[in-house]
Amino acid sequence: MSLSLAGQFRASLKMDGLEYDFSSSIFKEARIFESVAEMVPTLQLDLMDDTLRTDVFPFHDGSLLELSLQPFTREFDPVTDDYMPFRLWGSRSAQGNALGDGTRLVGYYDVPALLKDAWFESFSGNTSDIVWQIANKSNLDFDGDPSSDSMRWHSHGQTGANFLKELTRAAWANNTSAYVNAITRTGGLFFYDVSRRVRSDVVWNLIQQDQPVERNTAGPKDVFFREPQVFNYSGLLNRWRGYGVLANYYDALEDADVAINIDTVPKSTDYLNVNKELQYPSRYESLPINCGNVHPNYYRAQVQNQMLLAAYSYNLRVMCPFARDLRLMDRVRVIGINRRTQDVRESMNGDYFIDRIVTIVRSDSVQMVLNLVREGLNSREKITKLL
Repeated sequence: MSLSLAGQFRASLKMDGLEYDFSSSIFKEARIFESVAEMVPTLQLDLMDDTLRTDVFPFHDGSLLELSLQPFTREFDPVTDDYMPFRLWGSRSAQGNALGDGTRLVGYYDVPALLKDAWFESFSGNTSDIVWQIANKSNLDFDGDPSSDSMRWHSHGQTGANFLKELTRAAWANNTSAYVNAITRTGGLFFYDVSRRVRSDVVWNLIQQDQPVERNTAGPKDVFFREPQVFNYSGLLNRWRGYGVLANYYDALEDADVAINIDTVPKSTDYLNVNKELQYPSRYESLPINCGNVHPNYYRAQVQNQMLLAAYSYNLRVMCPFARDLRLMDRVRVIGINRRTQDVRESMNGDYFIDRIVTIVRSDSVQMVLNLVREGLNSREKITKLL
């Protein structure tokens, strides 16, 4: 049985392959979390099970929860429509009501080949090619940017997820590249060069609309938002995250220590990521010995990826009252309004990446909470590393 959600989606739920009676009297809320910082999406599902259907469906650790959210724009078929697969890894009692007790189920996106299997394999080629192979082995749809870092990579008993982290950390294309990866709730694995993506076209316009609206009247590429919250981690915090790192490694072939010092961060927007008037002590890290079996920029890539990604420390959190087809790392343009003067908010406006999406599904609404990220405060200056 499917559940109609606020005229936007139809929802259907299966537990261990059996369709659950997903009526509005049972379903309370579902939250789907996607983030560039997390390996896979997670699910939090709250049920008000007043008919004790959980006795018929005795879920346990490892139970398969399959949730389908399909828009009303096409015919819904609960038999053939794609379900998002989650594995249950926890459950607890939740706040109930006069009709019964509540249950909260928590699960992670089910990609067993990536999360559980131990990989004993070697791969030759660029990281982008190998990540594509990982996606194929894990039954994920790949979308990525090319890299120029060919070498032989070895996975000795680690999971595919850990191997993917290792590849992304050492990925290299040029002196401005910085790579991220994530898995989306629709079964996609992306591998993006942020410095390349920052030059891509804006996909969505996010327009502040504080007044409640009953239906989505925004244009096809416009998204209403309200309740903006700024979290600016520029300055000290992004330095400790890696912006100020100085690294070195021992080159066994040359019998010499090699220092990696990236003086200039490429400027991609009009936002300054650190306050150059403040001075902080530098961080030092020692990398493994170079025995000549890695690509020429293997060590520099690790420092550069960490440094450039740390520059994205200005966070804006917004709530969108209607669900749209937003994706992680979409390029968006924010148009904020000052509530008091109704003027454009220049300090908050600009282009961002989406680095976190929380889809909140209730019987009477479908909302999305977005975390947007960019470099720090407004500036026309060149961004240089503090020494």
